Amino acid sequence: LQERAPVCGFAEFRELARAFNRMAEQLIVEKQLLEGRVEQRTRALNDSELRFRGVFERAQVGIAICDARGLILEVNTALTAMLCRTAEALRGAKLADLPDFRPGRLHGGELNRLVSAKLDHVRFERGFALPGGGE
Repeated sequence: LQERAPVCGFAEFRELARAFNRMAEQLIVEKQLLEGRVEQRTRALNDSELRFRGVFERAQVGIAICDARGLILEVNTALTAMLCRTAEALRGAKLADLPDFRPGRLHGGELNRLVSAKLDHVRFERGFALPGGGE
């Protein structure tokens, strides 16, 4: 982008050189605009991530973030308190392996719908077994 064609020689070469130089200048401007947009969107994404983390951690309901296979990637403090388990113990576990005691509930059905329907997210509630008994 820093190179410029010398404007000299035959008229056609001079015109070609000027066109090349204009395109190089336009590319510099476009690159700067693109870098500005990327920086702006990166800041917005970081702000959004901070807001999400704040809501996630302070939520009064248990939240688990899972991958498409149903493996737990992240849990909030409320979920660890509800299940009497540490975040480390829950990460990597399969959500479907935690039993749902409510009658008529299919194990893992929600996650199967998520994968088969190619949805972005799914929300559902489950009743989990607590260590040492209880629900």
